[in-house]
Amino acid sequence: MKTRITRRQFIDKSLKSATLLSAGGSFFLIKGCDDIKEYDLVISGGIVYDGLGNSGREVDIAVKAGKIVSIGKNISTRKSRYVIDATGLVVSPGFIDAHTHTDIKLLANPKAESHIRQGITTEIGGN
Repeated sequence: MKTRITRRQFIDKSLKSATLLSAGGSFFLIKGCDDIKEYDLVISGGIVYDGLGNSGREVDIAVKAGKIVSIGKNISTRKSRYVIDATGLVVSPGFIDAHTHTDIKLLANPKAESHIRQGITTEIGGN
């Protein structure tokens, strides 16, 4: 008959067992924690302009839950679920088209692929 133990009991017994720790048991406990990702997305190596007229600089951008949580050099891509290699490309936020006449076209093509391809993520239309 198999004995069932909870996850908490397993970890507690594993940590108390010197033979399991010396046999590499701690590796499995630590390795399991390694799979937890700190970021949802890392955009690495892109050129970012700050909008203040400064030269662009190559940095990495980390995103979590739809928000930028870190900008800097050498953000670990191992901590991310997804990685976009933007080496040699400019990284920018979506653009707002504040004057457009695509009201009817948007009804015909609600995906607005032609705007998305241009980087437009927000469109203001109508009178």
